[in-house]
Amino acid sequence: MENQSLLDECAEWVAAQLEEENIFVDPGLVSLIMETERQTGPPRAACSGLAAIEARLIEQGVQGVPDAINATLLFAVLQWEDEFMALAGQPRPA
Repeated sequence: MENQSLLDECAEWVAAQLEEENIFVDPGLVSLIMETERQTGPPRAACSGLAAIEARLIEQGVQGVPDAINATLLFAVLQWEDEFMALAGQPRPA
């Protein structure tokens, strides 16, 4: 079971990793993407899952400024989340 402090640390770490790739994202947005992904349920990081997450964020009125929130960004966030959680000893279930 994931605790909130671990998820907060994960969001900070993911934002830092993305910044190294010249993708500037607030850790709060990373948290929101991760939370929305958990609410959407499986399949995770698959095209249909990304579309569902993107649609849900749009429904909630979440927008990226200046760049749009799209499947590429969502996929990058979820990949880095997977990396962090594996390093933290809590890998994503298969």
